[in-house]
Amino acid sequence: MTVCYNFAQGLLALMRATRPTHLCVVFDPMSGASRSLPPGWTLPYVPNSTSLRSIALPPQLAGSAAGKSWRHTLFADYKGTRKEPPGEVTAGVELTQRLLDAAGVPNVEVAGVEADDVIATLTAQAQRDGVSVVIASPDRDFHQLLSDTVHVWSPGRGQTGPRQWKEHTAATFRESHGGLEPWQHTHMKALTGDPTDDIPGVAGIGPVLATQLVQRFTTLDGVLEHATHSDVPTRARKPLTAPNAVQAATMSFDLVKLRSDVDTATPVLRRPLEVYMRSPQEHSRRDVLIAVLAEYGFRSLMGPETDDLLWE
Repeated sequence: MTVCYNFAQGLLALMRATRPTHLCVVFDPMSGASRSLPPGWTLPYVPNSTSLRSIALPPQLAGSAAGKSWRHTLFADYKGTRKEPPGEVTAGVELTQRLLDAAGVPNVEVAGVEADDVIATLTAQAQRDGVSVVIASPDRDFHQLLSDTVHVWSPGRGQTGPRQWKEHTAATFRESHGGLEPWQHTHMKALTGDPTDDIPGVAGIGPVLATQLVQRFTTLDGVLEHATHSDVPTRARKPLTAPNAVQAATMSFDLVKLRSDVDTATPVLRRPLEVYMRSPQEHSRRDVLIAVLAEYGFRSLMGPETDDLLWE
């Protein structure tokens, strides 16, 4: 229950902070089947809105080895050292999905597609519709999507208990990465790799050196093309000219880059953004949500919190 309760508290804090007009919780695939929207969810006719808040499920609630994706086909060792999620996490995901369904909160799980790519696809859809986006996740890979209308909020915890959120923008990315643009994040990560996901990168290239190289040559291709150039620091030439360095770097780039086109093969993601909007329902879900909260023993979420969690 702890996993579900902590997530519900974080979601409630985020909903109160952003007052979203659209909302979607995205899960990594764990069951091998897809989830689209809560049972009985109907599509209302509403005009386009001006802001979308796309809420991503934190990694501690996401699947690991259970859900394979195209990245495993590209690189068999992708997330190879990840262990199966403990039973309490798997149970926590199921409890969380039931709670979200009771609250009417749209939540999506697409078999064979990682949550990161689903979120990138929903973000691209919103951008095409002129809608702004907030992605709530501690995963820095989402920083590649940052723009004037796409922000990332990473979760933390305040000293006195309530969950706090740190906002990342294109401007803060430039400030912390020596003037680089968010889209260059993938070019840096292709060089450094990502041990969390077992993405190799180029052995011997760390974050500082990768930043310097991308600052100088703009893209991964530019760095590789100038591997023996006099402007390349001596300590970088050997790693960049090592056997398989080019192959490792280009593969790592493909692994790190989020796909924003998975809706072309996934019908559930071709729905209009309106399905993620708050909409009046013929029968309120409040009693259903209260019943689930009471069953879970989440007494602190009953009262004003219940109404804030309801997505109707």
